[in-house]
Amino acid sequence: MGLVFKSGQWELVAGGTGGFDLTAGAIGAELFRNSTSSVLTGSLLPPSGAVAHSKIFSARGIGGLTGPDSSKITVTSRVSNLLDLNDFSSGFTWAGWIKSDAAASNNNSTIFFSSEPDGDDAVTFRRSGLSDNLIFEYFSGTSTKGKVTTDSTPWTDGAWVHYALTFSNLNQLAIYKNGAAIQFDVNTDTGGSTPTNQTSHTFNTPIPSGDRLTFRMFGGDLKTPNFDGLTGEVFNIGFWNVALPSTAISVLYNNPDQDFKQSSGQYTEVNNLVFSCSFDQVAADGTNIAFTDRGITNRFFVSGSSKPS
Repeated sequence: MGLVFKSGQWELVAGGTGGFDLTAGAIGAELFRNSTSSVLTGSLLPPSGAVAHSKIFSARGIGGLTGPDSSKITVTSRVSNLLDLNDFSSGFTWAGWIKSDAAASNNNSTIFFSSEPDGDDAVTFRRSGLSDNLIFEYFSGTSTKGKVTTDSTPWTDGAWVHYALTFSNLNQLAIYKNGAAIQFDVNTDTGGSTPTNQTSHTFNTPIPSGDRLTFRMFGGDLKTPNFDGLTGEVFNIGFWNVALPSTAISVLYNNPDQDFKQSSGQYTEVNNLVFSCSFDQVAADGTNIAFTDRGITNRFFVSGSSKPS
């Protein structure tokens, strides 16, 4: 296994003829994370002029198998005492950049997923198969309590897209693409209504509490039988224990390299940040992330590289 600088980009290559080294992720992450020379310029992330390679994380994407063989980033409750996977009643926000590989077959790519070990009481946000729509869904046990599906095919392959999802303490949902709220249809709202073409919806039933142990991103969705891993790249991921307002989401989109721990304009919710993945830290301290066993693990992701071939 070694590093190869090819076509202006670093690649992690296995020795011999066996193809990509499945065990090289952690080693490569450390090498790339400490790199200062691999900087991309131009239109890597609009409207950014330059983003360090060491802040981009690439998923090998082995076809999107569910479970231990899936590409995924796993956050456990050890990452911070602010992360209570059992109780989402205060609301939350997930936001980040994704550039999926247009040639990939894993068309149920999970953005995030949390559940009990058997998949019960799940909360999930993912691509909806070949339709290029997005689904947000939550369960009580094995029963769906709330579900929406976007109707504007927001999933885009081969380009950097900023996605965000907010769910408030009043059970109000909004989904964003590139800083703007997008429409969705409400498929399930137990005891409530199921309108179409909405840019926000307040559910009748809150997300139930449950013994959730992990928060998985980009794979490992126990509710999806296959093709749930991500093939592509991700950048600057954040998770907050409050629903960010639309003005804050706009700031995150317009400033791709935003440090979530620093206020900027209408983004002021720094104290609500549970974890951020800028992929450039060298040591985990409970909030910053370096993909060690202290709260964050990853599988089949490499930092600072284009998707390995």
